[in-house]
Amino acid sequence: MRLNRYLASCGVASRRKCEKIIRSGRVHINGEVEENPFFSLMPEDTIMLDDQEMIFQHEPEIIVLNKPADYITTTHDTHNRKTVMELVQTNKRLFPIGRLDKDTTGVLLLTNDGDLSNRLTHPKYQVEKVYRVHFQGLLSNDEIEHINSGVIIGSDEVGRGDVLSQNEVSKTVTEIELKLTEGKKREVRRIFSSLGYKVLALQRTSFGGITTKGLKPGHWRRLSEEEILSLRGKMAVSDIV
Repeated sequence: MRLNRYLASCGVASRRKCEKIIRSGRVHINGEVEENPFFSLMPEDTIMLDDQEMIFQHEPEIIVLNKPADYITTTHDTHNRKTVMELVQTNKRLFPIGRLDKDTTGVLLLTNDGDLSNRLTHPKYQVEKVYRVHFQGLLSNDEIEHINSGVIIGSDEVGRGDVLSQNEVSKTVTEIELKLTEGKKREVRRIFSSLGYKVLALQRTSFGGITTKGLKPGHWRRLSEEEILSLRGKMAVSDIV
């Protein structure tokens, strides 16, 4: 097994982030620094990250958290801000799958399975995420079509999604449901900003079909076996396609 995949399987982080950790010189194999993320491991090798031995975890765990506002989606924060990890009590070393902004609420998945995290966030697998957006104004039919076909959101990136519904909440505020499959950084907010609208509130209501139904803000639960199989099934179909 390659070193980056091994660390991801140990629950360190996603495979991509593990590559950065390895290149930083923090990983030792049999007492020697190894900076090649694709180094092929032998069964007898001893792998250390900083001062901790990395042991392959055979029992992956996936949980869903109903993220409240004012929490940072990270495992550690150098500015002493509240992180989502403070809301989760488990003896497993988990990390968030993707990110939600500090003010964004709703479905956040956490796991110790780096391969699963990589697959759920990689654009190749087209894993659906649904958001509920409150904003000032009302989308025209042309603007809805624009979102469907793709909006330039800066940094040579295009944001796109399917508008599932649009309802006026008041004379000045509208609520829409928007489905995305690529998951670019702050994609929803950047789409609306590019169209000239101000997002007032943003909630993720579904990630790969997983919801927070029955969970109060700040509460979490482990995914059922059926939900885990459903997630893995979606990715298997994407592999075939």
